[in-house]
Amino acid sequence: MQEGPGEEEVETKRPAGPRAWIAESKDHPAATAALVFCIAGGTILAGALIPESISLPRRLLGGAILGGLSWLLVMVGRLIDGE
Repeated sequence: MQEGPGEEEVETKRPAGPRAWIAESKDHPAATAALVFCIAGGTILAGALIPESISLPRRLLGGAILGGLSWLLVMVGRLIDGE
């Protein structure tokens, strides 16, 4: 369909890279806060509960990864549905 003389084409371009992450976090502040809470909570719990035979950096990194994955498990339905 062609545009009339007074109509402008609306361009909805999303940013890419880290700017896209910032834009998405502004659009969904509750989900972003939940992600940060899960990662921080996983890091703290792993540092405190995993045996000291595993080095501290590995415990913290593992806790952060598992915290992020626990958030993803809860949010995957919303991510797939696009809400």
